[in-house]
Amino acid sequence: MLKRYLRKERGDTIIEVLVVLTILGLAMSISYATANQSLDDTRQAQDAAQAAQIVQSQLESLRTMVTNPATVNGNPNPNYIFNPNYTMANSVCVTPDAVTPGTFDISSNSGASSSTNPCYLYNQFIVSISYTQSSGVIGGQFEIQASWYGTNGSGTNTSTLFYNLYQP
Repeated sequence: MLKRYLRKERGDTIIEVLVVLTILGLAMSISYATANQSLDDTRQAQDAAQAAQIVQSQLESLRTMVTNPATVNGNPNPNYIFNPNYTMANSVCVTPDAVTPGTFDISSNSGASSSTNPCYLYNQFIVSISYTQSSGVIGGQFEIQASWYGTNGSGTNTSTLFYNLYQP
């Protein structure tokens, strides 16, 4: 009786086991790829949000500097924001003044991704501000840009803000 029962019992064949393992492996690789893409998208969104905050912060700093005089004691004021020399070829950024808390300085942007560049923020973002002067008035359009390298090596990303600002 036991012999008859054992003969009728059959297990899974090796082919069936391999098919199941292949399907499981495929499902797991799709899940991994989806999770990896989701993490990459989240990181890119975080970088873009941080860049937008930096650009907005630079704009707010410029707005506090709008009343800076063009000269100080008869000498050109390096923190005069309506300087026509701040072009794309000679971009700057706004940095906190180390001596007077709550005030800001204009720093030259070397374009380098290093700690010696005052416009290289959070070891990731290069900030540049360029200025196009309007004719007949003191003021014009500021272009504030934060650039950073993509998380997946996809090149350079940028966040740009254009703002018209005039001396009161």
